[in-house]
Order: sequence, then structure tokens, then C-alpha cells
Amino acid sequence: MGDRWIEQDDRILTFQQGAAFIIDDGRQRGRAADELLRGTPLFYRELIQGQKLSPADLYTVIANSHQLAQPDAPFSIGRQLLPGHDPVLSQLLSQAPTLGDSLHHFITHQHNWLPLTDIQMVETPARLRLYFHDRFNLFNHRNVALWLWLINYSVMALVSFYQWQLNQSLPWTLALPGKAPKHLLAFQQNLGFVPAFKAHCTSLAIPSAMLSCPLTQRSESLYQSALIHASERAVSPSSLIDRVRQELRVNLQQPPKLSEVAQQFQISPATLKRKLKKHRTSYQHLVDECRLYKAVELMEDRHYSSADVAAYFDIPDRSNFRRSWKRWFAQVPT
Repeated sequence: MGDRWIEQDDRILTFQQGAAFIIDDGRQRGRAADELLRGTPLFYRELIQGQKLSPADLYTVIANSHQLAQPDAPFSIGRQLLPGHDPVLSQLLSQAPTLGDSLHHFITHQHNWLPLTDIQMVETPARLRLYFHDRFNLFNHRNVALWLWLINYSVMALVSFYQWQLNQSLPWTLALPGKAPKHLLAFQQNLGFVPAFKAHCTSLAIPSAMLSCPLTQRSESLYQSALIHASERAVSPSSLIDRVRQELRVNLQQPPKLSEVAQQFQISPATLKRKLKKHRTSYQHLVDECRLYKAVELMEDRHYSSADVAAYFDIPDRSNFRRSWKRWFAQVPT
């Protein structure tokens, strides 16, 4: 593993970054710990002694949990996630002055709690929206049901933690891809609301007016101490997939060529292609994905029309834009 990015088979995750909660939940449901590790080269005794997991290992643990067919599992596990095992980052979240401050800290250090997603924060005057990306491309093109499991787990962590911190339910809205599952009641019982389905992107949003809400029972001294100690921490390195996304987002109107990104990474274009193929994706797919998310943001949060989106991406030719739009949304623009 290099120091520039991490990949799906790099053993960089601690037991506390999700696997411990998932395995404990399975044990409470009558399953042996090592049964939840089936398909990985790891054993429970090794993990509690400090052996690290790879992102691919954690994906397998989630898949094994999902096979238990317990619709409440991701919600009950997610409730345990925040503020987390790290005392400094725990204080940073729970002692921040406002919801907005705490959410910004969460995004900065997000991979400490959610190592398999990369969350992009977008703020507009009306709302703050969190877009969830598959950090290692382990979920989206293999099993949509497992992606939903991960999102339910992640969203439950945020919803329950901030309900506790603010002593009130917050007006979150959640948009999910795919059809609505059979167990809609689980969303209402756990999140307090039902998501919108058949969305083009996975996102969690909250009105901007809520961001100034103060957190209850906080200590300014503990917060200042946490700020100092957190500033001395190295932020988790990006995954290879996210490094490519970062390069693309700099100029989505005229995305760089694959060869230009490879040069930035100091590897050959062939090596970059091979690494992306290993992660079950391609450079063109990532270009389309980044443009899709940006198009959704422009239309939902800035009220752009399809013609406005075409102008934003500098695609003046109508036929080219129709082809691009069909790739992004699986339908022609209206």
C-alpha cells in the first residue's frame, strides 16, 4: 500500500470501525462470531487481539450479517456507532457548539466511523445535503440490497446521535436508489420517517435553518481541547476511487483525460485502468457518476432545467447531450 491512496484489499481498518458492532449483533442473534467472518481469512480471536481488516473483509462481514435476514439489524447496529470509540473525535462531535459545527467535524473525520462510504457535503441556502458514495466500489454494482444495509446503518447512526444531542427529532429527508423494500415499517420505527425511493443518488438532507441549533449539555473547554488534539491527527487517506473523483470534480465541464489523471498519480495510464478494473469500474463510469451527482444537485437544490444542466456542462450539441443524459439517468431529457 502506498501513502497516496488506499485500496479495497489493504488491511487498514480496526475492529472498532464497524466490524465489532456487526459481530456482536450477530452473536446476540445466536450466531458464532467466526460465522460472521466466513469468506475472510480472519478469525474472531485475531481481531480482538488487534488484527486489522481490509475494506473487502468488512464488506464480507456486512454480507454475512445481511444473510441473517433481520430487517432491524442495520438500525440497531447503527445506533451504537456514534460518537465512537476515539475519545478525541467523540468529544469533537458531542461538544461542538451547533449541529452544523458537529456535522462539519463528522465529514472531516468521517472514515473513522464509516470507512466504506465517502460522504460529500453540499450546502445551499435552503438545505445541507450529504451525498453518499461507495468509497471502494464494493457495493453499487454487486448487490443493491447490501448498499441499502450500509446506508440504513450509516443514516441511523447520524439520526439517533443528533436526536440525542439536540434532545429532539430533526426533519431529515433520505433519498435512496432502487425500489422500496418490503419492510417499510422498519424505517418508520427506527428513523421516524420513510425515505423516498427510486432516486438517482443516495442522499440525506436537512434544512439549513436547523444547522444553528445548539447541542445540549456541552462543554466549551472540552471542545477546545478536542479541536487542538484533532488538528494533530492525520486524516484518513482517500481511496483510489475517491482520488479519481476528486480530480474529476475540479472541472466537470471539461474532465481531465485518463492519461492526465494517471500522470497526477505518477502511474501509467495502463496501471490506472488496471486498478480501476480491479475495483469493478472504469474511468468513463466515474466521469458519468460525478456528472450525474452534479446534475442531481443542480436540479434538486438549484432548480436547474435540463437545458441549464447542458449549459453548465458546456455540451451545446443537443444529440451529444441526449446521449450523455441517457447514460446518467437511463432516460432522455425532457
